[in-house]
Amino acid sequence: MIFGQTWCDAAAKLAEHRGIALDTTRIGALSGDYLDIRCAWLKQREINAQGAVLVRPDRYIAWRSIGAGENPYHELNDALNQILGAGDGDSRP
Repeated sequence: MIFGQTWCDAAAKLAEHRGIALDTTRIGALSGDYLDIRCAWLKQREINAQGAVLVRPDRYIAWRSIGAGENPYHELNDALNQILGAGDGDSRP
């Protein structure tokens, strides 16, 4: 199992449907895009290994899911709607 991959896949689909840029990064002590061998991220993240954090360009956390989502695409879409004040913005595949 690759932790965080469902969130990354959902973000890629959502970015394509909305026509926006969403970069994804998986951070882990043993695997991921960035290795956290000192567990610094683990101590700060406030989510579990299946969770996700949406970070604004100014590096503030805009949204987080503590664990795995039932429908990551739907949850990210709703989060973006709330953050951007974009009404319904129903971009569901």
